[in-house]
Amino acid sequence: MFGVPDRPERHFFDGSQPQTLQGAVMLSYLNVAFALLFLLVGGIFGLLLLVTAAEGVGAYGIANERRWGYRLAVGAALVILALSIWVFVLGHGIGILNLLFAVVLAALLLHPQSREYQRIWFH
Repeated sequence: MFGVPDRPERHFFDGSQPQTLQGAVMLSYLNVAFALLFLLVGGIFGLLLLVTAAEGVGAYGIANERRWGYRLAVGAALVILALSIWVFVLGHGIGILNLLFAVVLAALLLHPQSREYQRIWFH
């Protein structure tokens, strides 16, 4: 109306996507919230915070059906998984909850249903 071009609606969550992608987006946002909380408390994990921020941006891209968002989220999830395994092994069992979250997130993103959906529907 009045010469304003139509813009696609942006959202932070898309309920029409498969449950695997919905869960991955919610878990990614939760990871970002925890990372910000730890930053406010005084933890300094520069690389982890940067990767977690990338994960949040990727989750936003997934919610808006962008292929770059899916790729960014998968890459960030795999880096976080590798860091979580490293902390778990060196910490002699400390960080099991972080490791479980990282495994679940990677599994949700790499699930065949998620990969197939993004291959067909993402731009």
